Amino acid sequence: MVNYSAKIKKELFFDTKPDQSFVNTIGYVALYDRELPDIAISIFELNTKNYPQSINVWDSLAEAYTVRGYMDKAKKCYEKILTLSPTNNTAKMKLEELNSKIRQRN
Repeated sequence: MVNYSAKIKKELFFDTKPDQSFVNTIGYVALYDRELPDIAISIFELNTKNYPQSINVWDSLAEAYTVRGYMDKAKKCYEKILTLSPTNNTAKMKLEELNSKIRQRN
């Protein structure tokens, strides 16, 4: 995807990004269907770079981090969502759940 975008940018003289929904779908296929959480994380990270204001892509990355056991990284994603949408109740709830898991772990 990245190489394809770079090729289009070079040949057509404008920047293009892969569609965030398409990238998210590929990320979830890697995460759940193929059980490749590290690849899914890379895919979701790419999406957050391309669409840093999208709550959905941050939520997907947080989910992948949680599946992988990276609770602190997931927590940062939910905090990012709350900077973008301070009243996002889903992010608040997931952040509370993560904080509880982190406390139990320590």
